[in-house]
Amino acid sequence: MKKAFTLIIAVTFISVLICSCGSKNAYRNDVACSDIIAVLEEQIATEGGYAHYESDELKLVFGDDISLATDCALSYSLLSQNIDEFGIFKADSEKNAYEIAEECIDYIEEKYEDENAFIASYAPEELPKLRDGEVKVFGNYVAFAILDQNSRAALFEKVEKMLIAEG
Repeated sequence: MKKAFTLIIAVTFISVLICSCGSKNAYRNDVACSDIIAVLEEQIATEGGYAHYESDELKLVFGDDISLATDCALSYSLLSQNIDEFGIFKADSEKNAYEIAEECIDYIEEKYEDENAFIASYAPEELPKLRDGEVKVFGNYVAFAILDQNSRAALFEKVEKMLIAEG
């Protein structure tokens, strides 16, 4: 199971690199992460609402490379039986954005390994969200989502629409 999950994460990361490197879109660099998260929370409403990581928690949760982010905002469901979680990071360069993306992938992989059995014991229907967690890079921004497939697709579509440069 661990090998299969590692393979899924590796394929996801490769697809992030391919999709982002081949992108012909130019992305804005002036949108506050908190503004993006506010829109996403409205779009992906959940019973009980969302809580946010405090800045001092981020390094503990995501690792040292997260300090490469110049701005970030993350939301997670307040309901224990709902593992919805998503976030957006802004880096000062696309290179740093990819390093942050790697940290996000590591975070999702470690969360799956550490919490798989626990989540299966009380909310097994939530496991596909974690197993299929995804990370995408949009210029200097990195978005991650631990959501159901439809919500995840809607989230990434909305982030791209908010960040794509007009012109």
